[in-house]
Amino acid sequence: MNGCTILPDVERPVQLYTLTPLASFSGGPIQKNNSQIIIERPISSSALETVRLIIKHNTHQLDYLGDVQWVDNTPAMVQNLLIETLSNSNIFKAVGNETSGLKADFLLKTDLQEFNIFENNQKISLNIRMNIKLLSMPDRQIIDTMSIENKIDLSDRQINNVIAGFDTIFHKTMQEIVLFISEKTNKL
Repeated sequence: MNGCTILPDVERPVQLYTLTPLASFSGGPIQKNNSQIIIERPISSSALETVRLIIKHNTHQLDYLGDVQWVDNTPAMVQNLLIETLSNSNIFKAVGNETSGLKADFLLKTDLQEFNIFENNQKISLNIRMNIKLLSMPDRQIIDTMSIENKIDLSDRQINNVIAGFDTIFHKTMQEIVLFISEKTNKL
């Protein structure tokens, strides 16, 4: 078994990154209510079910960025950040996940479709795309749906700038979700 290694190279440590929840809100009135909401873990393709950052070279080819990882797999990280962001918004009396034990009035379902770096001819852009469904509970009737896509072009390929770019478009995405949920839950 010459040349075979089972253990990772310890001389090249993995860099761990996370994004931040949205802490302040603008762009419209946020109406508070006395209800509770559960944020389901986003569904996604198996390519996104990883801690690794995805680089798409074209529509059909993707790779993973070496030596750089999210602190959690992408859907779990998105769920946790959604929970923190909606908690920070103070719209709801309580926000939690499926195992939180809340007697929820609403449920947010997310289909995470893109969360990647796109590289084409030495140019880089970042893309987050998702569909969300807001459901009433306990009957699980769809109140409304929304498709969100946010992109940003980067001039610098440094990993800290890539993470800051992801934070920027993730915050924009969270702002849109908060305003959507605030509007829809207060019409009921």
